[in-house]
Amino acid sequence: MSKSGKSYYEVLGVEKNATQDEIKRAYRKLAAKYHPDRNKEKDAEERFKEVGEAYEILSDTQKRQMYDQYGEAGVKGGFGGTQGGSPMGGDWSQYSQVFDMGDMSNLFGSVFGDFFGAGMGGASRRNTRKSVEAEQGEDREVTIKIQFDTANKGGEVTVEYERYGTCKSCKGSGSLSQKTTSCVKCGGSGMVQYQQATLLGNFMYQSPCPTCQGTGRTISDPCTQCKTTGRVAEKVHLDVKIPQGSYDGLTLKFRGGGNVGRHNGPAGDLYMTLNVSQFLQYRRDKETLFSELELHPAKAVLGGIVTLKTPYGEYDLKIPAGTQPGDTLTAKGMGAYKLGSSTKGDIKLAVKIVIPKKVSKEERKSWEALASDIK
Repeated sequence: MSKSGKSYYEVLGVEKNATQDEIKRAYRKLAAKYHPDRNKEKDAEERFKEVGEAYEILSDTQKRQMYDQYGEAGVKGGFGGTQGGSPMGGDWSQYSQVFDMGDMSNLFGSVFGDFFGAGMGGASRRNTRKSVEAEQGEDREVTIKIQFDTANKGGEVTVEYERYGTCKSCKGSGSLSQKTTSCVKCGGSGMVQYQQATLLGNFMYQSPCPTCQGTGRTISDPCTQCKTTGRVAEKVHLDVKIPQGSYDGLTLKFRGGGNVGRHNGPAGDLYMTLNVSQFLQYRRDKETLFSELELHPAKAVLGGIVTLKTPYGEYDLKIPAGTQPGDTLTAKGMGAYKLGSSTKGDIKLAVKIVIPKKVSKEERKSWEALASDIK
């Protein structure tokens, strides 16, 4: 919910099944209506920020999907992640398939323009029209391979990936001098008038200027390094702390780790999916490890001890006398760590009785003696 208690769709005045084009048009119309430089009503600035917040979520496919499924909690760190602070910290007590690692904008030392209110860049919304329109950066997705032991016990790995970062030549503005000029097309108003003939006469209406995207400003002294976009491709080397109990397919979310937006726009998010190697023959499901245990018939009948290899060394598993094919034996506390906990899962073993195909003379005599007593 927004501050007014409305859903983001209600804020923009669109249906839940609205297309991205419809959402964008609705946003531009409302942003122009409530822009504090044009609208002097008491609540105009709050309404402007509210519209910007709604557009930030609904214009992003992944954020919109999370919002549709989980509501506001799905887009504001309500599922197992931190609300802010260090991207390497966080509360691991709850988790989902996407694990929010927190805000990582401080790692890059970038100064992001504040498109939707006073935030990372610290700029006032009233200063927006002094520069060209900032755009939200795209999310980035990467997959990394890690060893079972690192994922299970936790550890640090170095990840390299590419993204769009802030252009150092123009500091993200798109202009070498960081200056803009008044837009010629709209005269700096950010709006242009159109006339449309109808059966009822000529109809005049206003629309955000297509040349300056409604900002009223155009770039002076264009930066050739980034071609006025304010961003350039860069390689990022990131030291990532893998949470204890991580498993194959888990996605770590780093807010602000994606592409920086054009013209100092806020960065998208980084989604890092883990490809965790298998431990020996065990199949893993979160903290539980599964496998088969092959037993000689004598061991199944008489019982005994079988030594297993576990992630923590060898473990002597007791085999009860009279164990049947298909029984499940459990090595308690020998499975993987539960994500965010010092608790370990179990190893579950499905018993499989293995009948010898060949036996020695001595063994044959023993089997014959045993068979003679069977009625």
